[in-house]
Amino acid sequence: MPHLLALIIGILAIIIAWVIVSIPVWISSKMVGARDSSFGKAMLVTLLIFIIFILLNVIFSLIPIGHILAFLISLLIILGLFKASYGISWLQSIGMAILTVIATVVILVILAAIIGITIPIFHIPPVVVIKR
Repeated sequence: MPHLLALIIGILAIIIAWVIVSIPVWISSKMVGARDSSFGKAMLVTLLIFIIFILLNVIFSLIPIGHILAFLISLLIILGLFKASYGISWLQSIGMAILTVIATVVILVILAAIIGITIPIFHIPPVVVIKR
């Protein structure tokens, strides 16, 4: 029974994370003026981005600089996916990608402030004062 509960909690955590990660894509699609911009489409695009990124990393993992190559190819595919999904230009697609990163950082900072989750990059260690 505890394994079933862990499975249910794991699935719920994945769904919640998927929804949270889709919010910046949806916001940025609205900001660049994409036609037919919906949250459902943002969730589908986010799922496709995840699948493409994982597949390319698995395929290119055998090459010494494979992860860098997979990342660069993924960026091009993501821009094309934004362009095709939302009917926007390449320039709007680049703008959407930049806005998605900015919106993601803002959401992470807000979540860190509300929940207390810290991002390792932004973590500042406390100052320890030793009195004698």
